[in-house]
Amino acid sequence: MRINEERLKYHWDNSEIALDTSTLLFLRQCHSEYAKELIDIFMFKKDSIWIPQKVKEEFETNNKKDSLTGMSSIKGFQKNLNESITRLKNSIDSERSKLESSGFSLLSEVLFNLNIDRMFIETLQEFSQKGSQLSETNREFIKSGIIGLFYKQIFSNVGEGFSESEIKAIEVEGVDRYEKNIPPGDKDKNKKVNKYGDLIVWKQILKYLPKSKKRSFIFITRDGKSDWFDQNTGMVRTELKQEVKRECPGSEFDIILLEDLIRHGSLCFNKDLSFLLDNLEKDEELVNAIEIKMNSDLRSHIEDELNDELKGYADADYIRLDTIESIDINAISYEDEEEDCMLAEASVSFQCYYDYVIHSGGEDFEFSGSATVNMTLQFNIEVEQGENETNYKTIKVDLGAIDFDNIDVEKASDPREEDEEEVQEPDYNDYEPDEPEQDDDYYEDSGYDDYDPDDDRH
Repeated sequence: MRINEERLKYHWDNSEIALDTSTLLFLRQCHSEYAKELIDIFMFKKDSIWIPQKVKEEFETNNKKDSLTGMSSIKGFQKNLNESITRLKNSIDSERSKLESSGFSLLSEVLFNLNIDRMFIETLQEFSQKGSQLSETNREFIKSGIIGLFYKQIFSNVGEGFSESEIKAIEVEGVDRYEKNIPPGDKDKNKKVNKYGDLIVWKQILKYLPKSKKRSFIFITRDGKSDWFDQNTGMVRTELKQEVKRECPGSEFDIILLEDLIRHGSLCFNKDLSFLLDNLEKDEELVNAIEIKMNSDLRSHIEDELNDELKGYADADYIRLDTIESIDINAISYEDEEEDCMLAEASVSFQCYYDYVIHSGGEDFEFSGSATVNMTLQFNIEVEQGENETNYKTIKVDLGAIDFDNIDVEKASDPREEDEEEVQEPDYNDYEPDEPEQDDDYYEDSGYDDYDPDDDRH
């Protein structure tokens, strides 16, 4: 797997998106119902989609071909199947003749009674009938205007192209890159037409990245060949990542296969709204956004509420809030307000750090403190539905009008509480008194050298 659900969700929420030619043309080649689903998914992010100029040129060239009606590959398979059956019949007839001429009449008779036409005719007829129906369905879909309107909206944000001299310079560079197998496009070096197409698209992306309005950028493609992805690891080629880092420092970039977007995009878009809502509680991006909001717009209001709750812990005059961190979303409940909007009520807990401020004797004394706090947040969730009755939905959290209620201090520190120092009792078993320090002349000066126990003077 080239990308996991969490990483894809991050890109879906934070990235500008570029689509390649194969992805855009695929909407005409796949089943019409599947195309509608893809259109709905891309339209959820229509304001974040950017198209390289070279992609638009390639699309316009290939979109004129009648083979892109959605059934060309199926018709090709049907033709190959007919040809394969003919070859099989000829092979059986040849083998039957060899067996007959070698005296294996019993085996030859088995093959003679084998009716290939009868075995495959029903399957071929059913395949042909359903193929014709799908072909007509796809033609009607293309004529309906749904896909045309999508292309019109997508191509409203196309990047700048290169001048002829810039294209020439890229082609000259491409010769050197392809000889050294530097991606992308090095696998197209033997092509006679559009040999440098992928390289030109890549150069347009690199030129645009510093101007991107989002903090990260993804390129969605159906081309899984090795000039984009490492075939051993499935990850984006290291050379491409390094080139982005070198040419566009600070830009965050990734390439995603269209099939991976669909397979692992359940956290981004889903036909089950409850699944999207249930996963909000585990959404790290939402937690980070709430933390930023609480340390900015809500900061002064939270500080006011905490003053009433906390200053009594130390008989402080007031507290000065420092930081709010370690936010956990414990539970979220929802209430429908309108069809496309829901009110969310989230129970959250967090750790806050602050200073107790005590005014005494004309001076302010500060003591550090911390507390575990529970509170309730209210915010809106916008629900967007696909326009083509595919039942796909996506949600967007609106923290612009976030509010809070029910602040409750679960645990707080008291700066007046000091740990009692343990007094260590002396061990008298090991006690040895210190001898007093005395001068060498001490006994001589005191007369102890002349001591006589029988002397009555003592």
